[in-house]
Amino acid sequence: QPDWRSPATKACQYYDGDQLSAAVRAVLQERGQPDIVHNMIGPTIDGVLGMEARTRSDLMVSADDEQGEDIAPAINEKFKDIWRLTNADRACSDAYAAQLKAGLGWVEVTRNPHPMQVPYRVKFVHRRNVWWDWYAQDIDKSDGRWKLYKRWIDLDEAIATFPDHEDIITQMSNCW
Repeated sequence: QPDWRSPATKACQYYDGDQLSAAVRAVLQERGQPDIVHNMIGPTIDGVLGMEARTRSDLMVSADDEQGEDIAPAINEKFKDIWRLTNADRACSDAYAAQLKAGLGWVEVTRNPHPMQVPYRVKFVHRRNVWWDWYAQDIDKSDGRWKLYKRWIDLDEAIATFPDHEDIITQMSNCW
């Protein structure tokens, strides 16, 4: 992949008000000038995010044929319940904010391994954890040959998740 992550990180820094490089800060400090930044990017993006939150509407399941018309209301109620319990609105809003700030935002939907909880999990995934086939043409990258989601976890969490492989995980964590 080309280096798109550096400009994305810089764009996020501009949103946060960190717009001066270390060299410019050193020159300003040498002159005795304060490093004042008038952040015009942050409030603009915050305004768009506020509009997104204000105009958000519930997703709705609808039937595309007569056979599905009877079951669509039941599926719609189940979907709304799971959407609410998984806090999916927050994950989608976080991904939308990442799209505005850095140009890319991901949401991950997975099955929940805990049988006594909601059957699905919906969460925002940071751009530093995702790689994909750069030659994919679709916006959602669905035509790509591969996608990679990489995440660091603590050693005890990895062992608890994969107890049968405790020896291998312990050896790998010690650089084998």
